[in-house]
Amino acid sequence: MKSDIRHIEEAALNAWPALHTLVYDGWLLRFANGYTKRANSVVPLYSGTRPLAEKILYCEKVYQQEKQPVIFRLPSFVEGVGDLDAALAARGYRHLDETIVQMSDLGHASYTQPDRAYTLLSPHLWLPLYHEMAQGRTDRETHARLLQAITNPTCYIAVMEAQPVACGLGVYDRGYVGLFDIVTDPAHRRQGYGMNVVSSLLAWGQQAYEAGYAYLQVMANNAPAIHLYRKFGFEEGYRYWYRMKA
Repeated sequence: MKSDIRHIEEAALNAWPALHTLVYDGWLLRFANGYTKRANSVVPLYSGTRPLAEKILYCEKVYQQEKQPVIFRLPSFVEGVGDLDAALAARGYRHLDETIVQMSDLGHASYTQPDRAYTLLSPHLWLPLYHEMAQGRTDRETHARLLQAITNPTCYIAVMEAQPVACGLGVYDRGYVGLFDIVTDPAHRRQGYGMNVVSSLLAWGQQAYEAGYAYLQVMANNAPAIHLYRKFGFEEGYRYWYRMKA
């Protein structure tokens, strides 16, 4: 099970690349002009050899030089994450945004694209739709650069009625399809459009690449989304959370 979890963590890092990455004693330091915490945080992947306090100070110095907040993203399965979490808490880092990474075995179902969903072939067409629906998102330019940096196969979905009402992104990697940026226009929620997006992305993964599994990341306090994903067989694989320097 842990090998599957590590595979998904690697796939998720590939699917949401940073613009610049440093590797330091088992940790990844990721930078993307501050667009999303996922792409702008320290991610511990494996145990190193340097003292923990020394490593934290190094990361603080680098992020301060980049004029970015110092943020750590802590996957629950990583060895020693409890010690790192405690050390960061002692230094005044706030606990933020606990997130569940869910997995689904696609071998138990066959998905098709609903008639009202279609694939947008270019991220340049999809991107403005996403930012129009996802309230609070800014810096479309950096988001575009992140999408351009994805090297694995991608699928951009929009659900249409008289106008676009929902959208999402799928990224395929070694048997897994990852679901990202799933959003429904606020005026059209609770009408099944989110299910159409998920079904379409899963169908793409199965039909184009024979994907056997899917994964996604959802906030632990987002009960409606968790309920939606459960209908597609998604179950918790592991969690991560952030620690951010006050």
